Amino acid sequence: MIGFRFSAFAALFAITASAPLAAQGQGSYYEPDPKLEGTRVGTRAADFLKMGVGARGLALGSAYTAMADDIYALYWNSAGLAHIQSLSAAFSHAALFEEADITHQFVGVALPMLGGVFGVSGIFFDSGDIPRTSELFPQGGDPDFGDTFTWTGSAIGLHYARFITDRLSVGFAAKVVTEGITGATASYVGFDAGVRFNTGVFGTTIGAALTNVGSEGRITGGPVDRRING
Repeated sequence: MIGFRFSAFAALFAITASAPLAAQGQGSYYEPDPKLEGTRVGTRAADFLKMGVGARGLALGSAYTAMADDIYALYWNSAGLAHIQSLSAAFSHAALFEEADITHQFVGVALPMLGGVFGVSGIFFDSGDIPRTSELFPQGGDPDFGDTFTWTGSAIGLHYARFITDRLSVGFAAKVVTEGITGATASYVGFDAGVRFNTGVFGTTIGAALTNVGSEGRITGGPVDRRING
């Protein structure tokens, strides 16, 4: 993701270029292609990590990579943590889709030390209760497994950022991610890297971040490993 931060000097340019600047998105989508033997449809994991955090970042349509210079840089661009000058913490809670009981939470703490800024972040997703069905109980109510199940996801990250020069900062993060239902989960290891540079030209700041680059994983456990005889 690449973004730009403009001062009032560049307000006119920012307005005229607002559409391209807001089009950062959270990645590309893979569609089925009949010309290919295989595609990557359905192969992405931990989609809950795409849900942004912080009022400013969400209000800007996720075009926040270069602007992130506060505690929410833990999510958007770890390099922005270098601007934090004292102990900082944040917590957010989002209830998604009315009456669906789906929740998304973020917690983060950052502290300047050892020539830079260390941070710890946590993202937690909960689907709420989902009716459970089985082959013998298609309407639910299987006495062996219960009436409902819950899909959960979590990501715990350790971050570090520092200034290389008075204008250039870099940041890195390592994450442990898990997701799944009770008894059937997958685990991944992920990494972030970011950079933030104040050009000194009309207050323009350039930022870039590579996020959630991780290992492969597969959901394993009793609920998905059971063999059913036909």
